[in-house]
Amino acid sequence: MVVCLGELLLRLKSPGKNRLLQVPFFEASFGGSEANTAALLTALGHPTSFLTVLPDNDLGRSALGFLRQSGIGTSLVALQPGRMGLYFLEEGALGRPSQVLYDRDNSAFALVDPEWSVSLPEGTRWLHLSGITPALSERSMLWSHACVQRAAQVGASISMDLNHRTKLWKWGQPPEKVLPRYLGHVRLLLSNETDLHSALGAPYEIIDPQNPEGSLRRNAERLFQSFPSIEALGVSLRLSRGAEDNSWAGALVYRNGDLFFSRTYSLLPIVDRVGAGDAFGAGVIAGFLEGMSAQQTVELAAALGAIKHSIPGDVCLVQRDEVERFLKDQSGRISR
Repeated sequence: MVVCLGELLLRLKSPGKNRLLQVPFFEASFGGSEANTAALLTALGHPTSFLTVLPDNDLGRSALGFLRQSGIGTSLVALQPGRMGLYFLEEGALGRPSQVLYDRDNSAFALVDPEWSVSLPEGTRWLHLSGITPALSERSMLWSHACVQRAAQVGASISMDLNHRTKLWKWGQPPEKVLPRYLGHVRLLLSNETDLHSALGAPYEIIDPQNPEGSLRRNAERLFQSFPSIEALGVSLRLSRGAEDNSWAGALVYRNGDLFFSRTYSLLPIVDRVGAGDAFGAGVIAGFLEGMSAQQTVELAAALGAIKHSIPGDVCLVQRDEVERFLKDQSGRISR
């Protein structure tokens, strides 16, 4: 069992490439980093459960239905008074970047009771969370950190995606003061080319996707020295030439210094890039759970992230056999 902890959001996207409210309606769906990861792990064959707080209203119950429809266990979901966390998405084009506007202050999740003691299901092997949760509020930071401590006590492996969101860190403490409290328990850390530097500060470097090996090794060495529990660092590497023209690859660094790169994928045009890092993270976690080799793990993770760019919405809606076919052939020919 993999338990994913985080806030489930209502996503409101302007249609196509329209600016927000250029067209007077939104495309509505559910998503959020940890839920995206849970949904894909479920599709890959791993039992999951989602640990969260939802508002006790129609939106919250619809979100609960989304989790159940995705095959994610909901026994750890609490319905509490409050509001639904929202995010608004405007899709970019050419040199105009995509924009995300958050409306998450005082959501039911952000107001979680720090004293809520959660009993993890029997057979929990893994707990996954992201750096988004401690960014939301002091309450969600205290509660999620306590959950991490309990998971460590029962022997569950812990993964964390740094997922640095500058717009969310508003409650008083900067990420470099908060996140180390978690990293002392983490086995697998996930990042992109900028998050180590943005979330943890100096001396971590921004990684150049065109020449990543040196900075990756230096960052990993500092990370492993500072946090002995971390066994591996998984990094998604994106080279952006415009909002719709990117290249994508993955890297995996182990404590013993071994470094593995995936093949590089050209992403042109991009249908929806949101959730690609979550898909990459799900692939790395799946590789660990299944005892894959490091090369197999990073290839699976990078392929899932690449596929996500072709799918609208937050979640990478793909089955295992489709990933296997994609790894062998990216021609895009009709399957019939």
